[in-house]
Amino acid sequence: GCAPSRARRLQKATNFARFFLAELLPDLAKVVWVDCDVLVQKDLQPIWKSALASDMVAPTVFLAAFAEASPLKRFYFSEKTISSLWEVKHGMPLNFEGGSFNDGFIIIDLAKWRSLNVTDEVRWWIQQHKMTDPALWKFGTQPITLLIGSGRWQQLPAGLYLGDLGFRQFHELDKGLLNKAAILHFNGEHKPWLPATVSDTNIKQHGMLASWNSHLLETYAAANAPAEWLSAPGARCLFDAAPARVCHVGPLVPGTSTPGLHWHESLERLQNTSVEPTQSLESIVVGHFSASMHAQIPQSILMPWQFSAPDGFVQLLFTRPRRLLGVYLQAVSAQQRISGVQLQVRDETGSKGQWSDACHRHDLIACDPHRGPSYSASSARACWHLADCGALHARQWRLVGWPVGQPFGGVWLEIATDEMSTA
Repeated sequence: GCAPSRARRLQKATNFARFFLAELLPDLAKVVWVDCDVLVQKDLQPIWKSALASDMVAPTVFLAAFAEASPLKRFYFSEKTISSLWEVKHGMPLNFEGGSFNDGFIIIDLAKWRSLNVTDEVRWWIQQHKMTDPALWKFGTQPITLLIGSGRWQQLPAGLYLGDLGFRQFHELDKGLLNKAAILHFNGEHKPWLPATVSDTNIKQHGMLASWNSHLLETYAAANAPAEWLSAPGARCLFDAAPARVCHVGPLVPGTSTPGLHWHESLERLQNTSVEPTQSLESIVVGHFSASMHAQIPQSILMPWQFSAPDGFVQLLFTRPRRLLGVYLQAVSAQQRISGVQLQVRDETGSKGQWSDACHRHDLIACDPHRGPSYSASSARACWHLADCGALHARQWRLVGWPVGQPFGGVWLEIATDEMSTA
């Protein structure tokens, strides 16, 4: 589709780097380009060795890709204009009903690319696109790749590719394809590792939900990860699988364990639980959390929750002392702004183990759609951020001051890593 957010994403300069690999990699004769929303789940050596073999393709064939069912014409606003330009460039008509391919996974013969001066062709088409009113095509690299590759591409074995996973649910497909495919392509609006990135068009017209196709990531997530949130970036960060100075762990929603933090139904069970850290990445647990009895538990991590009585709180117990740098609370809508929630830390050095406020800054901020699910809050100034939370390391923390009856989204913890704590 032509959603503005998608158009901006596809217009980024890095997206067009594929057209300049022959210049950027002058010492290579052959290269594979893989989009960032592609998951490779099998050895690519068989594809790599067979693609573009000199005894299998014509001298002008420089690109290998997986075919798509839709015809080439789907990307262009004016077939007449494109056809005229094509004839100027090649002296023959362009077959708009001909086969097309997806450029999210392509193998390029860079030696042929250079000898055929394909980079100059790319620049020529981009210039024609800029000079034409209205423009020649929608957006992105696909329309250009189809033009320069028309009649000069080799089809890769269809069964090794499973695409359009950002547009449709996997259960609509033959499940046997998953085991056979070497390439899973989440092209489209929805990426399971970015649950908030579900366009209004997909929600309203296609009924798309944030948990679509998330089970395809099960192999790469913690064993106890909730189905709706399998990317687990915070858990990986805390276990140094994705190192960073600050780990953003979440979303915390009462009733559902989040990769890295295990949910307990009762505070008593939480306070008496073992705090031995889990050493295996198969079950990533760095801490536990629970909530007071008046927390109304949602049916899903994608649904809002609330407290039905005063003095509600969410309590955290880490397997070892941790330093919390901040907390982000997701609002459900622009009209239901969050305020008043405080982070407290428990001093375990004394005999009383008293709680005290930890953060000096409490700000109403613009919501971050990437911390979703964003519901209808989008980027409205309705979310709550706690910062300047001191340098104290502790195992026990809690969030207090929740407004009664107000729905909330997920809670995200900003936790210092060992690298930052010792800097």
